[in-house]
Amino acid sequence: MQLLDLPDELLDICCSRIDELTEPFDEDAHPTADQINLEALRSLRLTCRRISPLASKQLFSRLSLLPTKSSAVKARSILEESRLSPLVKTICLSASLNDRRSREDGPLPSWTIRDENEPEWEVGANNEEHAFDMDGELSATFKEMMADIGQFRHLRRIELNFHREVEGPSADEDNRQAYDLTETVEYRDMFLRKLLSALNHAEHPASRLNSLSIYNLQDWFNAGIGRSRNFKAVLARLEELELFVKSEQDGASETEIEIPERHDFYSGQLREYWLQPLQDIGRLTRLKLYGSIPWGYLPKCDLRGLHFPKLKSLDLGNMTFTHEWQLEWILSHGSSLEELTLLTCPIITKIELVWRVDAEGYSILPPRHRGTGRGRNVLAESKYGSRWHDYFDSFREKLPHLRHFVTTHDEWLQCHGGPGSAARAFQAPRSRPAQAELSIHSYREFSG
Repeated sequence: MQLLDLPDELLDICCSRIDELTEPFDEDAHPTADQINLEALRSLRLTCRRISPLASKQLFSRLSLLPTKSSAVKARSILEESRLSPLVKTICLSASLNDRRSREDGPLPSWTIRDENEPEWEVGANNEEHAFDMDGELSATFKEMMADIGQFRHLRRIELNFHREVEGPSADEDNRQAYDLTETVEYRDMFLRKLLSALNHAEHPASRLNSLSIYNLQDWFNAGIGRSRNFKAVLARLEELELFVKSEQDGASETEIEIPERHDFYSGQLREYWLQPLQDIGRLTRLKLYGSIPWGYLPKCDLRGLHFPKLKSLDLGNMTFTHEWQLEWILSHGSSLEELTLLTCPIITKIELVWRVDAEGYSILPPRHRGTGRGRNVLAESKYGSRWHDYFDSFREKLPHLRHFVTTHDEWLQCHGGPGSAARAFQAPRSRPAQAELSIHSYREFSG
């Protein structure tokens, strides 16, 4: 039997699986730039008339939009092509060009903030041969294309990728100069505002959008965005939400634990602006939450009371288990949950703190900027008795619809470091094989 003897349904599957033959992308490359084997699809598209439309369906289903004039021009040409535009289902949107920069690379990217009464994205004197003009402002061609993404009438998913380095508002001036960031807090906020505005454009909103993925979402969220009409309108359409939350520093030393942004985000902003509205809407079927730092205990993330009645897939990364309510929260979705992934989610068996704790054993942090507390006596000690075999028994008994389960500690940035491993963990294909792998990283002790 030859390839063309296969029915269209099987040929379509063959085209969709070409990306699985590609090698893992370079750690220095953008996390989503090389995930699909574009060259293979392009070649396959030219083989014959029968295969061409099937390969085109896969080739143009995912569109990468970089903040450059050339990328925007290519995207515009696809948008204006009546045969190709309906094929675009996913747009991968990058807020920055390079993952690494130096002070010699020129000014930070900026988005000129205009008066509310002025037309948005008015074309200025940009040097559009490059991504930015001389003062760092984004190309007007890119801005205009980004404003029109809602014209892809079959758009279902947005993958927004920010830079991996962040700084919180509490960072002092010395730190800001040392980091030499590619994206400032102000730039991230403006970029997100403009994206939300484009998705809710008065003339061509992305009305079919139901999936949002954000890579390197800073663990500090602008309350103005969270309360905005555009943000709420996008959340109201979502059935899938994926967040990789990036902290200013990924370590767990005592000084880093006291960074206020991570506590404000995990203890309040994540729930108030993201999860609570999604619960109230009741459409969420997939939730994926990863952090660049261990989260759950410190910083505390209290998910009690949140329930998503249609949740089928739950994917947690770098979450620490210290209390029985965390297990019970997962089990509360037993009537719908079919897929569960716990990636680098250790059980903390013992906690020793030089700080005081509340009635549930959660740390009460000392006043900020009072030092690390080293040399002080342990003030609180607690133990957690549940083990993974207890969790597995509970999953088997109380998640009757569970069909796919993964727990492993591979592919994670905390092991051997590097942003590439973080990207592989968060942006790995959903077809990750089922496995229950325990290791020395499955249990940990916390001392701070």
